[in-house]
Amino acid sequence: MDNALRLLLMFRTERTVRVSQVAKYLDVAPSTAHRLLAMLQHHKFVAQNVESKAYGPGEALVDLGVSLLDLSDMRLWARPHLAALAAKLDETVAVGVLRGMTLTFVESVEVQRALRVGTLRGANYPAHITAGGKAILAFLPADTVSAMYQPAGRTDAARLSAADFDTLIGELAAVRKTGYATNYGQSDDGIGALAVPVWSATNEHEPVASVCVSMPLSRYDQADIPSVVEELKSTAQQLGRFSM
Repeated sequence: MDNALRLLLMFRTERTVRVSQVAKYLDVAPSTAHRLLAMLQHHKFVAQNVESKAYGPGEALVDLGVSLLDLSDMRLWARPHLAALAAKLDETVAVGVLRGMTLTFVESVEVQRALRVGTLRGANYPAHITAGGKAILAFLPADTVSAMYQPAGRTDAARLSAADFDTLIGELAAVRKTGYATNYGQSDDGIGALAVPVWSATNEHEPVASVCVSMPLSRYDQADIPSVVEELKSTAQQLGRFSM
């Protein structure tokens, strides 16, 4: 048990680990390190990339981190910042967190325009088809994303086809390059969205949530994206001060 917990703590500083690294860190034989990783993989605390053979944080570990957050406190903290953002953009905004392969919107502020996106609070969507989900997925270890959507030996509905997975990887690369994610009607017909990651207060490279704005595609103006993204980033910076 002690070695398993110490192994998980390696992810505080390492994006991925290999059997040899674990063996050296724990001062155990490679066979012992492999058995520990296999046990943690079975319980989804780590995930192995089929090609590189490296291990990254698994669904259960990511979900545990989110579950430890006090979402009620997060809502209280986020609400005034989201209200200010909604007033500036005059569109519905929300903050979401990743739970496994699902993006859960924990708070949202709806505007009063006749044609608008309704409140998103409490809504759940497959993360890979939302701007908010992609804003987080883009900055997770590649091995973790691969294990989520291309799990070895599985053919369940969660597994993306090779073509869809390649498309997702291309989208996530674009997010890392531009700093924001987009959604052109992928999650809901006629709805567009932009989102940016919210970085951990203790690790500027770890996304803990995302801030997004959603609007009818009829108002999705490409020329407005730079200014909208700046407003999103400003709000994300404020939310990142929450002790996550």
